[in-house]
Amino acid sequence: MSFLETIKADIEGFFQKNPIGIAIESDAKVAWGELISVAEHDLKTIVEQMGTAALAVLASPGALSPQAVASAAIAAGIEAAIVGFKAAGKDVTVQTLSTLATTVVNQVSAKAV
Repeated sequence: MSFLETIKADIEGFFQKNPIGIAIESDAKVAWGELISVAEHDLKTIVEQMGTAALAVLASPGALSPQAVASAAIAAGIEAAIVGFKAAGKDVTVQTLSTLATTVVNQVSAKAV
């Protein structure tokens, strides 16, 4: 077995046997199912609104620690997502909102640096 095949087998084993890996895979499947049920245009709009809300927090951190700024940006992204998904007539789980908002904040903050 090659080095890459060994790594692939280790990763697959993690997602098949480890409780954390199983939870991650389960949450990912739920999120994917929820997100593909949203029209592409609506999802793009929601993500843009989340990015705008997060960027507003990231651009004016005040005296907050970096962790507090990140948490506030994620919270702002979640709030924007809730409004956006409701406008699109969709309900999504807290896990999906949190994962999506964290991803958006990570992308916005990486591009802002």
